[in-house]
Amino acid sequence: MEKRDRTIAATVITGLFGIAAAIIGAHLGAADRQAEQAAAPAPPSVVPTARDAGFPPGMVGTWSGELLQSDGKRWPVEIRIGSDTAATVSYARPGCSGSLTPVGTVGPVVDVRERITSGTDRCTDTGTGTLRQPGPNELEYVYRPDGAAYTGTAVLSRTVS
Repeated sequence: MEKRDRTIAATVITGLFGIAAAIIGAHLGAADRQAEQAAAPAPPSVVPTARDAGFPPGMVGTWSGELLQSDGKRWPVEIRIGSDTAATVSYARPGCSGSLTPVGTVGPVVDVRERITSGTDRCTDTGTGTLRQPGPNELEYVYRPDGAAYTGTAVLSRTVS
């Protein structure tokens, strides 16, 4: 074989090795991507989305406990949820009560508007809150009054279904 023929043969063989390496590399890269996708957690089958405001059926009932304010004050609180849109809130001490109106619901979280109608001279008249039910007999309430610096949190227990 002449030198020119050997050079052509070497070039062809080198080219074939290059093509083979590219094919193998592409295959291995695809296998790596498939392994990464298999290892990634599956997206949730049900993604919570906003729906019309309302209390879920599991929240209907009477709930009681203690609201702890960020300023250190503690108040006994009772929340009564009678239907998907009607609820009341009572603070035995200092002696005020009013309504909780659902304004938005996403998954298990209900955003509410609190409006005190009795004892307004002893409690902040209005505020917003969030209700979340971590279990069938437990209700969490986070309260943010309008025009005041404190916040309040309560973990309430079901007293009446």
